[in-house]
Amino acid sequence: MSRMSRIAALDVGSNSVLMCIAEVSGPDDFRVIYDSARTTRLGEGLDRTGNLSPAAIRRTVEVLRECHRKAQLLGVGIAEAVATAAVREAENAHEFTDAAEEVLGIPVRPIEGREEARLTFLGVAGPGAAGPIVVVDVGGASTEITLARDGEIVRSESLPVGAARLKEAIPSEDILRFFVRVIEVIPADLHPEDVAGARVVLVGGTATTLAAIRLKMTRYDPDRVEGESFTIDEIRAMVASMQEMSVEERSCVPGLPASRAKIITSGGLVILQVLEDLGIDEATVSARGLRHGLLREITRGG
Repeated sequence: MSRMSRIAALDVGSNSVLMCIAEVSGPDDFRVIYDSARTTRLGEGLDRTGNLSPAAIRRTVEVLRECHRKAQLLGVGIAEAVATAAVREAENAHEFTDAAEEVLGIPVRPIEGREEARLTFLGVAGPGAAGPIVVVDVGGASTEITLARDGEIVRSESLPVGAARLKEAIPSEDILRFFVRVIEVIPADLHPEDVAGARVVLVGGTATTLAAIRLKMTRYDPDRVEGESFTIDEIRAMVASMQEMSVEERSCVPGLPASRAKIITSGGLVILQVLEDLGIDEATVSARGLRHGLLREITRGG
């Protein structure tokens, strides 16, 4: 790869479309120059119908069109685009992928849950990550949990529970209050002793939004979010506080985008469930994710 070339990667999630553009000097050597996330709710109604709705497809394709234009303005082609839970589950996924390819000029590749977990770990931990690490990625329709030791993944799980999917299934905040007590998120054979002593990293829109709220951000800054630390009690208190607010009141909270106001509590409850079941008392937040893993693989030529 030529010195200081530019590449772009797209992550088409069930709730958001994320694009990352980087200047690349060599393998594992890149600098992010543009990073965006747009809420499109591609998975809206999927559990009810088994299909992506025409409206959700239109919204998402239009955002992909804007991503393509932005990449052109920055003088870069989109090297790779992948899609996660909503597209891999929908019976009519081809309707979206066909329209997306027409707009982007490249295929949008649906990936399986464990591949999603692997790429997210690669984006978050990077090369040479020492010691044990657990990456918990709460997305719109799924949650990925990855356990690695000294840079090698030893276990990864993809679970069909996410912030948008849960909120759509359980609209009532009163019922959501009891979610942690009545629904198991993690596999029954994953135990606290499996992650004892590991560094725990929270990834995804819920985690970064919780950090932005704590920092009272009026404009999202991933560099400030990166590495922000939370105890489980702090997360529990934040989620409980937001459950006392209406969606309109949440929309006025600094750091909480209006597009995420409906699902911040459901996403927070998924995080709490995972941390509680694994006996984790503290975790840090990363603004990195799957798209950064894609960039890393592209720079490696793999």
